[in-house]
Amino acid sequence: MRVLVTRPGKDGQDLVKILGDLGIDSMLEPLLTIRYLNTNSLNTEGVQAYLSTSANGITALINANPDYNIPLFAVGDATAVTARLGGFKTVHSASG
Repeated sequence: MRVLVTRPGKDGQDLVKILGDLGIDSMLEPLLTIRYLNTNSLNTEGVQAYLSTSANGITALINANPDYNIPLFAVGDATAVTARLGGFKTVHSASG
């Protein structure tokens, strides 16, 4: 079996290594590149919650100096862990 890995950056490289360790041949072809904007302030007026679908999204949010007291909903457990480690006080995971 040969697997096409489309995850960007280190995530893709890590997955290729895991697959290789399992004896699965893979090819890394990222479909996108993660870039973080130079944002150092985020207007959270009226925001009741954050929603994130990836750990990269959490990293981008942290770079924007968010209000860590606003609840954060994460699609999966890995994203939720990244949010908790990043300082968010109330994190809910959909365990996806």
